[in-house]
Amino acid sequence: MSELNKRIIARVLVETVVPLAVGTGEASIMTDSEVAVDYNGMPYIPGTSLTGVLRNSVKDEPGTDRIFGSVSKENLSGSMIIVSDAKIVDLKGRVVDGCALPDPETVNLYKDLPVRQHVKIGNKGAAEDTGKFDNQVVYKGTRFCFDLEFMILSSDDETLFYRILDLINSDALRIGGGTRKGYGRLETKAIWVISYDMTDKEAMDEYLEHSAELSIDPFALQKWT
Repeated sequence: MSELNKRIIARVLVETVVPLAVGTGEASIMTDSEVAVDYNGMPYIPGTSLTGVLRNSVKDEPGTDRIFGSVSKENLSGSMIIVSDAKIVDLKGRVVDGCALPDPETVNLYKDLPVRQHVKIGNKGAAEDTGKFDNQVVYKGTRFCFDLEFMILSSDDETLFYRILDLINSDALRIGGGTRKGYGRLETKAIWVISYDMTDKEAMDEYLEHSAELSIDPFALQKWT
C-alpha cells in the first residue's frame, strides 16, 4: 500500500428512472410524507441519504470504515469523504444551486408534486384499518447533480474510490422510501472527475480556489465515463 496525498472530486449527474420518494419525515395536510425541498422550493436529495446508500453498498469492501469513518469505540475515526446534497437540474439544463435560480417552467412543474396512495395489508390478506397512508414523490425523469470529495492517503483508498464510482456508474443506486416497491432507482448520466496532488503547490492552490457550487460548469472537470 503506497502512501499518497490527493483530493479527488467527482461530479455526478443522475436521472430518476422511476418516481423518487425522499421525504423529510414530516407530514402535512396534503400528505403523510413530504418530499425534501431546498430554499428554492425545489426537491433535492440530502447528502446524508446518499452517503448512507453508498456506504451500505460497499460495506463488505476492505477500507470502508477508513473512508466513511467509524463510531466504534475500538476504531473511532472521522470520514474521509464528503457527499454534497443532490440538487435538481432545471428544464434548461442548469443545476439549481448557489446563486442559480430555477427557471419559471421548472418552478411551475415542481410546485405541486404528485401524491401516491398506499394500503398496508395485514396477515389475513386484507387492508388494515389504520394501514392507509400516502407519500409525495418526485417525477420520473428528474435530473439531480451532486459532488463526492475524497481524501486519498493511500493506493487502497484510491482503489475504493474508483470502486464507489463503478458502483454509481452501474445504475445500481436505489434511494429513498419504497425501493422494494420500485421507487428510487437512479440512472447515472455522466461522471466528471478531477484529481489534485496536494504535494504540488500549484495543484493545492487550484484545489483551495475551486468552487463547491454545483451550478459551476462541470465540464471544467475531466469526464470519467
